[in-house]
Amino acid sequence: MVTSNNFNEYYKKISDTELLSILDNPGDYQPIAVEAAKQELASRQLTDIEIREARHPLLAKQAQKEKEKERIKAVETRIKNVGHSFIDTINPIQSEIPATEKTIRLIVIVFGGIFLYQLIKDFRTHVAIVKDIPSFPFESILHLSLLILLPVAIFTFWKRKKLGWILLTIFLTFSAVGAMWSLFHSFTWNPSGFPAMDNLFPRPDPTTYIIQLLLLIATLLVLCKKNIREAFSVDKQTMGVTIGVTGFVSFILILMIS
Repeated sequence: MVTSNNFNEYYKKISDTELLSILDNPGDYQPIAVEAAKQELASRQLTDIEIREARHPLLAKQAQKEKEKERIKAVETRIKNVGHSFIDTINPIQSEIPATEKTIRLIVIVFGGIFLYQLIKDFRTHVAIVKDIPSFPFESILHLSLLILLPVAIFTFWKRKKLGWILLTIFLTFSAVGAMWSLFHSFTWNPSGFPAMDNLFPRPDPTTYIIQLLLLIATLLVLCKKNIREAFSVDKQTMGVTIGVTGFVSFILILMIS
């Protein structure tokens, strides 16, 4: 059983600062321990100057704790502000937001959702493509480049950067060319003559590519509207060059890998 004598013997060995720390925080100790600390402090007969000197490290430690609390609080406030800003930014249904802003936010939501869905849905495929880089470097790097391009485009587009408009337009144009190519092949598909092979690789459904193509072209048309381009400081020349060059290069790349 712990007695006051145990505390008395221990307190004789600790510093004045440690003793004052116990008395400043009585709730953290047993009543018998606090009483023993009071007795020990009284027996030392410290002057006011000695008490102030002994308390100085405690005050410095307390100030450091307060400073740390303020720093943590400031970080929490910044995180909350960023979170609120992000929610406000991607919320397209607020009535006071201008139409241009709503359109930008809606595009971010839609294509951000598409990216996450495709990333999760085709995760194993992406991993397999990474492993296939030594065997098929061109096709693998092209696929991974597009995978990286979309989130970068969405983020910079969300931040209202001109680069975001350009990257998103490049992605949409390349994807539209790819969808048109796939749609063409779905219409010109012919059986291989091997039932097992045809069952394994059936005729592609053109409806899927038509829906993709409509979404991509519709979004491209929205990006090319004057009010959207002005929000990103994109002129007609930049628009034409971005779409034209990307369309041409996309067609050449698709021919090379087909």
